Amino acid sequence: MSGLSSINSRISSLSRSLQVQKNNLKSINSDPSKSGEQQAERIRNTLTGKFPTPTHHLNSAFFKNGTYRIRTPGYYILDEDIVFDPPELQAPTHLYAFPPYQLGFFAAVTIETNNVILDLNGHCIRQSKRHALLQRFFAVVELSSQPFNSGMGPSSFNSQMKAANTCWVKNGYLGLSSHHGFHNAGRLHDVLLEDLHIFDFEVAGIHL
Repeated sequence: MSGLSSINSRISSLSRSLQVQKNNLKSINSDPSKSGEQQAERIRNTLTGKFPTPTHHLNSAFFKNGTYRIRTPGYYILDEDIVFDPPELQAPTHLYAFPPYQLGFFAAVTIETNNVILDLNGHCIRQSKRHALLQRFFAVVELSSQPFNSGMGPSSFNSQMKAANTCWVKNGYLGLSSHHGFHNAGRLHDVLLEDLHIFDFEVAGIHL
């Protein structure tokens, strides 16, 4: 009887294990695009509810002296193509402190706050050929306030990282970059990248 009881116990254990595997397979085989689209729609609705129309129009003048830092929530829209070709950053400034800018302009745009729409509006942002040769670590769009976490990278960086959260970047092109199209070193949530063409990067289109 003890042998039969052991066999029955083993059969029951195997049955429970198979049921768990069956449930896991159901989860794996479920369509992730449906959940993803629901999350994307939530982000769109949240941001368009806050900013139904553009709040900031951007042109080349905003990039003339260096990285355009988005530190205020809003709807930012490009009015023209941007070729990022700033002067050399030789000393820290109020806008470009060391750190994190001791290694130069590491991005054309940084998004350092919550609740941002960046609408490329059919335009392209790219690094100039000159700057791509000089600035060998670069992202067209950096989704945080610095390119490395504290204690990481080739130099010292702040312990306080500000990242893009509830952010929607859409509708355009990210061109020439010596490293990345998009890059991020912070902890993101609710970031939607949509209807974008990313090309002429040397490392990766998107690095999160």
